Amino acid sequence: MMHDRVKNAETNPGWAAPDVGKRWQLRFFHGVIALAGRRAAYQIMYLVVLWYVIFVPDIRRRTRPYLDRRFPWRRGGTGAFWDSYRLVCSFGHILIDQAAMAAKGPGTLNTVCINEREMKSAVSRGGGAVLLVSHLGCWQIAMPALSFLKKPVSAVMMPQGADSPITGLIGNSFPFSIIDP
Repeated sequence: MMHDRVKNAETNPGWAAPDVGKRWQLRFFHGVIALAGRRAAYQIMYLVVLWYVIFVPDIRRRTRPYLDRRFPWRRGGTGAFWDSYRLVCSFGHILIDQAAMAAKGPGTLNTVCINEREMKSAVSRGGGAVLLVSHLGCWQIAMPALSFLKKPVSAVMMPQGADSPITGLIGNSFPFSIIDP
């Protein structure tokens, strides 16, 4: 069943976000993760992000709508430059964590559910629960941590296209299904 959903996402992606990295660059980071681990990949990522933020102005432009709304007093200048750098680095961390999980499996990263007792209690009272999360951090890492619920877990999300790095994370090894909105 999961394979059908991934196949459907490949043939009908719904929408696609423009990718910045080339396929060989993603493979490079996968290799670094496999050989030297996430920390080494993070160190290289800091330099790569700095290069992109300096030499690819479109990267800074893409960060401005969020940063201008979040920090309206920091438009322009070196503060705005470093804000863009930090924002892109935060996405880089998420991508590296996703790649590490895809390369080494869900048990690669330690996850902790701080409200485990409350969640177990909510699920035990009825047929299930709805957990709302924001698109902040690597939610794919959190999904296996919900295995303590002993219930099926589904994520409401737009299916990714076949070329998306996330598509590899949605394979049969992850204990959740996708509900296409």
